[in-house]
Amino acid sequence: MNPCENLATLFRACFNFHDIFLVQNQITVWCESGIIDPPSLWPTEAECMATCVSIAGNPISKGFSDPSPIDVLQGDSITLTCDDADHYRDDDWSARELVLTCQQDAAFAEPDAWPTCSARPTCPVLPAAGAGTGLEPVDPGEEPPVTDGGRYRCTDGALVTDMGAEVVIPCVYNNVSDAAEYAFADNFGDASYRCRDKVGCSSPPAPTADSGLQLVPLSGNVTGYFEYDPAEYECQEDDYVMYDGDGNR
Repeated sequence: MNPCENLATLFRACFNFHDIFLVQNQITVWCESGIIDPPSLWPTEAECMATCVSIAGNPISKGFSDPSPIDVLQGDSITLTCDDADHYRDDDWSARELVLTCQQDAAFAEPDAWPTCSARPTCPVLPAAGAGTGLEPVDPGEEPPVTDGGRYRCTDGALVTDMGAEVVIPCVYNNVSDAAEYAFADNFGDASYRCRDKVGCSSPPAPTADSGLQLVPLSGNVTGYFEYDPAEYECQEDDYVMYDGDGNR
């Protein structure tokens, strides 16, 4: 057998340690005159890094994209993503990714119970708000998914509630009933959720002279500022743009 076969072999396996451990900095040895000279100093175990090359669980069966090939050094991570863009983790309906970190034993820190990528459960059609509130659903007939919510607004668009121009009822997942449901506040329907007239506001503050800003005039027949109405400013010069203190637009 030719002792110089596989010349210039790249030694990645740590000497005298399991071949699943890799040297963090690669070592190259050369074959000269039929002899491969060893490095002057072999790496120690402390200089070796574990590498994770497989996942014990089966992420594909749980709806995650195929992560192969896998070659992750100790301390680094791999991110698994739900294969279907409309699917989310059933243990966190706001997340589509799962991060696994490679440990010193050359195995990923995996969850005890793997989440499954699934379509988010939906809440039923938003019910009527009740007599006396003056509210109506913004999207009647819609069934919002978990992490979203159903929205009410005043039937009279000139009115508001203490919650604002719209009242959002979160759609949450109930692990006990194993279903999506609306999280209505205990005081839903009391005075704070009833439509009322807007409260008038004082005039917006004038910008400083050196800001180069001016208040955008009210449009149409609007005569003043009312609750939840925005006050907008713009540059006095048409070809100027606004920057924040960090120089960002």
